[in-house]
Amino acid sequence: MRYIAAYLLLKIAGNESPSAADITKVIQAVGIEVDGSRLDSLLSELNGKDINTVRFSSLFPGKKVIVLIHSLSLRALTS
Repeated sequence: MRYIAAYLLLKIAGNESPSAADITKVIQAVGIEVDGSRLDSLLSELNGKDINTVRFSSLFPGKKVIVLIHSLSLRALTS
């Protein structure tokens, strides 16, 4: 979840294509260690997909996932 949260924060902040380095920087800024293989796995799943249409529950089967709606967040920030 931390990787998705960091990815979405970067998208909301205007980074159209957050890289592994960008996400790592966000996560490490709050003192959390990054698992490079998990991050790479997430980025490969998201590669080429519209973040507004991704179902995060399919990335993490069997786990409850809170889905943040990127487009709603953007509207809230620009209002």
